[in-house]
Amino acid sequence: MHQLNPLPPGPKQKPIVGNLFDMPLVDTAKAFAKWQGLYGDIIYLEALDQRIMVLNSFEHADELLSRKSYSDRPVPMMLGELMGLGQSFPLLRYCTAWKDQRKLSHLALNPGAIKGYTSLQAEAVILFLDSLVENPSNFMSQLRLASGRIVLSMTYGVPVKSPESMNFIDELEIMMEIIGKGMMPGAYLVDTFPWLRHIPSWVPFNNIHTIATEGRTRLLRVIGLPFEYVKQQLASSSPNASFTATCLQEEDAADMEHHIRWAAGSMYGAGSETTMGTILTFILAMALYPDIQAKIRMELDRVIGHGQLPTLDDRSRLPYVNAAIKETMRWDPVVPLCLPHFTSKEDVYQGFRVAKGTIVFPNIWAISRDNVSGIPPEEFAPERFLDTCVEKTALDPYSYAFGFGRRICPGRFFADNSIFLFVTGLVSNFVISPAVGSDGKHSLLKVPFRQGLMRFPESFQVSILPRSEQLAAELQARAREMSESDDGCRSNL
Repeated sequence: MHQLNPLPPGPKQKPIVGNLFDMPLVDTAKAFAKWQGLYGDIIYLEALDQRIMVLNSFEHADELLSRKSYSDRPVPMMLGELMGLGQSFPLLRYCTAWKDQRKLSHLALNPGAIKGYTSLQAEAVILFLDSLVENPSNFMSQLRLASGRIVLSMTYGVPVKSPESMNFIDELEIMMEIIGKGMMPGAYLVDTFPWLRHIPSWVPFNNIHTIATEGRTRLLRVIGLPFEYVKQQLASSSPNASFTATCLQEEDAADMEHHIRWAAGSMYGAGSETTMGTILTFILAMALYPDIQAKIRMELDRVIGHGQLPTLDDRSRLPYVNAAIKETMRWDPVVPLCLPHFTSKEDVYQGFRVAKGTIVFPNIWAISRDNVSGIPPEEFAPERFLDTCVEKTALDPYSYAFGFGRRICPGRFFADNSIFLFVTGLVSNFVISPAVGSDGKHSLLKVPFRQGLMRFPESFQVSILPRSEQLAAELQARAREMSESDDGCRSNL
């Protein structure tokens, strides 16, 4: 019966290769969004034997991925099988192992549990702000370090200022670049032609096995080193509290060790990159939209006090700040083409055949471009989320930015808290403006963005100056106080 239904519309396919050469390799999500005018909200492509469906509207993504629950994952041959990332929570097929890891993730990341991590998040943010007083031009690497430290501390109990954190974060960043590339359609030839993995490594020009071995070795190191750190900690007299330590002390920990290792690694990998990317986007927006920055600062000064650092308890009293965070997530989403879902059986939707084994991409970029508020989507305008400013507010990014259905990101509450602390800390203590070159101009309108699964500003210069010498001195004093305490805000089990 399903065979009688037409496939969704899409670019005309060529014999044998299908749409292989139509697949956009740069800004993939943006390209798919442009096709919306040609083919509609549901677009279908075939690249050799890979079926791909792109969902360019929230309604379709919500219906298929949340209500109909397309919850499986396609596992890329190179990343998933040859490098071994298919064992991790985000890439696991919809199976018992995935459910086990989801339970573990919920244990650490439910709204109640994350309250225990507030102090370490605040500590890492204050150390980041202090670094900006001394070396503002180095904001990008300092932010990378701070966001990595937060997730490392929560996941593995690595103290925020420990020397181990630097090594772990360096390893992680390299691995995340490999993952970001490998998750995009057509990244490796072996993903399209799985039989290529059987070609011996000695065959000329065959680098499949070399790439796979290097990736697998690096992945096991990234997952293994901090995990072993926790096990050593647990053998000491006063181990640090963390998600991994808590799990390893459960009754059935020995049977669950494999899942604990991979669930922790997944949190660690996904958490730091997305937070860093979101804050880099926010910094860029503040430099480009000084009037918005001034409105955020005005609300912070009025509600919290001049230069005071807000806490998470203050959040409900800061509507414009919350709208600005939503706008950062919408204006340039850090994961513009969400991790793909996968159909494990035939289906019919809106009269179209959805074949078994179809890779389904919810296009976050296209979803985020809605115009319901009347404010153009390309503008950075928190007002689009405030019913006091527009007749109809824009679609809330919290409904799509963290994924859909059973595959929604379990770390969304924790990440959201970190983003709030970074955003408010930056604007309450610093003024962000474009760095002007010798020609009197700034280059922020041509900022290069990192390509791959995650998209964020890759290299740009802004001026980040303390609002006053007094605020700078107060920040430095707080950071020094933390450094002098034995373990900062770490707590023991």
